[in-house]
Amino acid sequence: MRILLTAVMGFAILAFLMTGENPLYLLHQAILARDPGYAEAVFKDRVAFGRALSSIAHADDGCAVAVVPLRCTRSKSPARGLWPRAVTDRFGGWWRNTPSRLRPPARHELLEICRAQIDAGTRAQLHAAMQAAGTFVIVDPQGNLLQIYAPRPRLAAYLRYTDPAAKQP
Repeated sequence: MRILLTAVMGFAILAFLMTGENPLYLLHQAILARDPGYAEAVFKDRVAFGRALSSIAHADDGCAVAVVPLRCTRSKSPARGLWPRAVTDRFGGWWRNTPSRLRPPARHELLEICRAQIDAGTRAQLHAAMQAAGTFVIVDPQGNLLQIYAPRPRLAAYLRYTDPAAKQP
């Protein structure tokens, strides 16, 4: 047991010395950012962002999640852009300001359904941002897609839910 503990501590110290990051943070990011290319594909050419906080293209619970910190929030509103229907998993569209007077179609509360894919602190920031003025959201009519552009906590999120029981073509 002592050897195992020494090896784990040695790994943690080495990880800190190599990256300057907390080893637990690195482990957490390795788990949540299983597919870093997914966040890159979702946000590419749409917003300036840093390293993905969560990037999972296909989780077992049916969620696809990409959450990134915004690098620069000079623009208080996100760029509008529509993608052809054939293009999926791209950030952007027709944004609505928060808090919304109209209740969004919420067949699914995506932040809760996909909670395992987003760390608790980031999830709390996204929840708070959606209740505050100055955040922009997109919710599809079925409630299976949620996009968030939050300049105040400097976060952007893309969440899509597909029923895991549904047969994919």
